[in-house]
Amino acid sequence: MSEGVNCPRVGVGGGDKILFGMRKGSHEPGVWCIPGGHLEYGEEFAECALREIKEETGLDVSDIRLGIVTNNINAKEDRHYVSIIMVADYVKGEQKLLEPDKCMEWKWFSLDALPSSMCTFNDAVLGAGFDPRKV
Repeated sequence: MSEGVNCPRVGVGGGDKILFGMRKGSHEPGVWCIPGGHLEYGEEFAECALREIKEETGLDVSDIRLGIVTNNINAKEDRHYVSIIMVADYVKGEQKLLEPDKCMEWKWFSLDALPSSMCTFNDAVLGAGFDPRKV
C-alpha cells in the first residue's frame, strides 16, 4: 500500500450517537476513531462505507451519504490522507470486535460528549463543528 492514497473513513450514527473504536497498532494507537478503511479500485464511496462497517463491526446500516471531505496531514507520522467522511444510519445489530488486531473495542458516544482522545482527522472534523445529524 502506498502512502497518501485516498482513504475513506466512515461513520455510523444512531440518533444523537456515533460509533468509535479504540485503535491499536502502529498508526495512532490508543485513540478513538470512527470505522473506516481504504477505498478499493473501482469501488463507490457508499459501497466502501457499507463494506468497512460490516467488516469491522458487523452492523447493518442504511442511507449512506457524503458527510465531508478532509485533507489530513500528519507530519509526525509522515502520513497524508484525503478522508472521505461518509455518514450512515444504524439499522440493526450488536457491534462486534471483528478485527481485534486493529481495534480494542467499539463504543457509542453522544455527539454532545465525544471522547477526549480522538484520532487526528476525527479531531479536525468534529472539533471544527461538523455535525453528522445535519447531513
